[in-house]
Amino acid sequence: MAVGRDGTPGSAGLHLAAGVPLLHPGEQVFAAMLEGWRAQQLARNLALATAGRREAMVRAFAAHADAFPWQWGPQMLDEWLGELRGVKRLRRSTVRAYASSVSAFCRYATDPAYGWAGQCQARFGTHPVQVVHEWNTAVHVQASEADPRKRAFTLDELQALFDHADEQVGRVRGGGRKGWLPVFRDAAALKVAYGFGLRRTEAAMLDVADFGPNPHALEFGEYGMCQVRFGKAMKGSPPKHRSVLTVWEWVPQVLAQWIDEARPLMPSAGASAALWPSERGPRIGSGTLHKRFCEYRDALGLDEGLDFHSLRRVCHPPHRGRLGPVVRAAAGRTRACLDHVDLHLRVLGFPDPDAAAGAGRDGGRGSAAGTERVMAASRQVSYQWRLREVMAAAGLFNASDLEPLLADRGITLSSVQVWRLVTQTPERLSLPVLAALCDIFDVTPAQLIATRAENVPARRHAASGGGKDGVTDLNALRPARAKLRPGP
Repeated sequence: MAVGRDGTPGSAGLHLAAGVPLLHPGEQVFAAMLEGWRAQQLARNLALATAGRREAMVRAFAAHADAFPWQWGPQMLDEWLGELRGVKRLRRSTVRAYASSVSAFCRYATDPAYGWAGQCQARFGTHPVQVVHEWNTAVHVQASEADPRKRAFTLDELQALFDHADEQVGRVRGGGRKGWLPVFRDAAALKVAYGFGLRRTEAAMLDVADFGPNPHALEFGEYGMCQVRFGKAMKGSPPKHRSVLTVWEWVPQVLAQWIDEARPLMPSAGASAALWPSERGPRIGSGTLHKRFCEYRDALGLDEGLDFHSLRRVCHPPHRGRLGPVVRAAAGRTRACLDHVDLHLRVLGFPDPDAAAGAGRDGGRGSAAGTERVMAASRQVSYQWRLREVMAAAGLFNASDLEPLLADRGITLSSVQVWRLVTQTPERLSLPVLAALCDIFDVTPAQLIATRAENVPARRHAASGGGKDGVTDLNALRPARAKLRPGP
């Protein structure tokens, strides 16, 4: 029983004061115990959902044992956990979670500070005891207890998943059925979740205002950075906040297309700040994305070891684990530093596989004069530094991993210079450094540097079109494709 400073019962046990008769003493004392335990958990800043799940687990144990906490014994717990593991085939981590909840409740019920032992002794002639011990429960000894069947996607599986999601938009719309916008939304959401490495809740809780420019990667425009506000919380803490930088060049295209063209067509988009509004409410739930993911996974015949969180795992390319043939040694190479001849990317210009045919002089390999004529004709010339994409495809994710590979090829750079080379877009680049990078990853300069020359289009707003719902032609709206492999 909770006791105040003056010795009177606290709020949780006010109606259970000694000597006060109860109509149903067993049920009422048990309910008061659970109420007090819930208050204790909330006082520790645990989430409401956590307290609710734990209470449900304790009630499940009480129902299985057909006894109140002051009647529980270790053998009752053994029978219950044995049934969960042997009959219901629950996972090891789930069974341990059930045992942990019962253990936490027993610690609360047997704590002298709360007075439940005395209360039960006076009313029932017995008192609760701890029934969870090291010798009858599993010990958590591994950092990760994930199902070994769970794994990462391969690039081919990812590409097939995203392409299948895109195809469903045309299939639903071409069949004259309603609901192509939710299919469009879910296809974009899956790509964004992979592009930023988001969990289900993190992706579902994104708002349009959660994106902004990255000053070190201006080529991504207004979508160079994602502010994740509902990250997985630590124990007793609010949701974790983190910032994720954009890596893939197609991610801004997916976001811009969804926000500027498709999202305004959703009925609830005007009254909601959510990035992924529901057709019937302001925001979708995380279960919506998971259900759509499982539907597409099963349609492609992929194994059940792939779940939504597989999008967050490192995607190993086919040569992962045998980088030897790809990252070749270069014995006898002359050493080079950054003070060699600089390559002015905006003047030289590499062929861009995505550029329109005949763009600029000599099919896109224009000189400075050609560049001036392009700009005079309202042309926009830009380039993309794809080193991080190429590194990711080769299984390298830290700038420090690149430093020794450059040193093997005679390129002496400091850790800061290598970090800037990986994380920032260089305006000037040493030719020996470019040659070394091409040799390390077995790519061409065009795969490291993508140039683009295109007419500057007027920004199209969904409300300014002449067709239905402000869009000129709904049939012309196709999801932006996710391109996972660098190069043409």
